[in-house]
Amino acid sequence: MIAISKVIRRIQLLKVVPRNFLLHLQSMNQVRNSEEKTFKVLIVIHAHWAEELTYIINRLNSLKIDVDLILTTTINEYKEKLEKLDKLVSNHNLKIYIVENIGRDVLPFLQVISGNELSVYSLVIKLHTKRSQKIWFRTLVNFHLKSTNRVKKQVRIAMNNPLCVIGHPLLSYPISSMNQHYLKKEVEKFLGPLDAQGMRRATFIAGTMFSFHPSYLENIAKKLNSIRDTDFPVEMNYHQYTMAHVLERVFGVNAFTQGSRIQSIYLRDFFNLRAVFIRIS
Repeated sequence: MIAISKVIRRIQLLKVVPRNFLLHLQSMNQVRNSEEKTFKVLIVIHAHWAEELTYIINRLNSLKIDVDLILTTTINEYKEKLEKLDKLVSNHNLKIYIVENIGRDVLPFLQVISGNELSVYSLVIKLHTKRSQKIWFRTLVNFHLKSTNRVKKQVRIAMNNPLCVIGHPLLSYPISSMNQHYLKKEVEKFLGPLDAQGMRRATFIAGTMFSFHPSYLENIAKKLNSIRDTDFPVEMNYHQYTMAHVLERVFGVNAFTQGSRIQSIYLRDFFNLRAVFIRIS
């Protein structure tokens, strides 16, 4: 009789557990659907190269959600293209800012986040038309925009962890690597001293394309409010010690100083063959 009663209890348990699990999934889906009906996404693009901008626009037009777009560019580069851009991205709300050709993609982005109300958004994605390595550019753009589900997943990550930076895990480098001593000192001017443990843990996304919750950008904007146009001298030759490179590192390292980290979107991103090639080349 005791054995029979145990079997009966187990059968009852098997009936209850799946039902509770299904109710849990149903609840999660209701939360997810509620979030997706109300979220707003802002994508900020700095455009310096026409071919790469076309690639980004094609990705945007493949999305099954509407987003707000802010494009920063110089009028000399895009006088003709600006006239066609509204039609190319007609499903999205577009603003265009004409900026001077200084500070690479970083200074225009700082101007955008300081001059626009970001709190209405659930997610801000930063992209730019990187030309130095096409495979690097496309890998980063696809990481953020390859599908509608990718964008939605970034929204959920940012809402669950507002202090993280969402970026490609294989293109995340420790600030202690690649002879970063000079850049470390410059980063510390904005974020304060980094101890040995912080140096080992803190990473940044090489390529300066990532996404954030708006509250993260509000936090970092306060730390960078002393930045002026004059901090970005004209570059005669390419090198990796410009103020733009310093701030590229600040955007990532700041997450670690806030007790957070750089976060991927999916586990499979760790096995992206293009990113693996970039990492080992």
